[in-house]
Amino acid sequence: MPIIRVDTIIPSQLGQPGEYLRTDGTTLSWEPADALPSQSGQSGEFLQTDGTTATWEPVDALPTQSGQSGEYLQTDGTTASWEPINLSGATEHGFSYINTAQTFATSLRALIDTTASALSFNMPASPTLGDTIRCADAAGTMATNYATINGNGNTFTTAAGATDPQFIINTNGADVGFVWNGSTWRIY
Repeated sequence: MPIIRVDTIIPSQLGQPGEYLRTDGTTLSWEPADALPSQSGQSGEFLQTDGTTATWEPVDALPTQSGQSGEYLQTDGTTASWEPINLSGATEHGFSYINTAQTFATSLRALIDTTASALSFNMPASPTLGDTIRCADAAGTMATNYATINGNGNTFTTAAGATDPQFIINTNGADVGFVWNGSTWRIY
């Protein structure tokens, strides 16, 4: 940016609203600033420029929110739509006391008592996306009497990405959750 010499006379500001001071390196002059398009009547639009001209453009509206309770907004990159949230099998209810081997039902919260002996369980054979199972140590005895949970044809995947067809709970006071993500039981 050029430095204005002290002996340079700045043109009068009188009558120059909306203009800016410009120099070509020798002479100072007031130049009109290109105005933005009027904002009146542009509700819901955004300002866009091609580098030369500024214009107001419509914002693609989101689908109406009325009647969409319990749904989420989804897009395929072109169109936005509301889709239902499938929580079937994903809600947890009260714990069920269990002290015998069995195949778990979906949405089960199992309070497992291994005081008498180690126990083995099977996960549901045909889980659906979002199904959950929760297992908690009822008596603080799982370090001695393990709870072995078989995938029943499916695998378990840890947060570290390790997979196994069996998950063993061998920690006293453990509380472990599983959620079916469509291809494996994720451990949480």
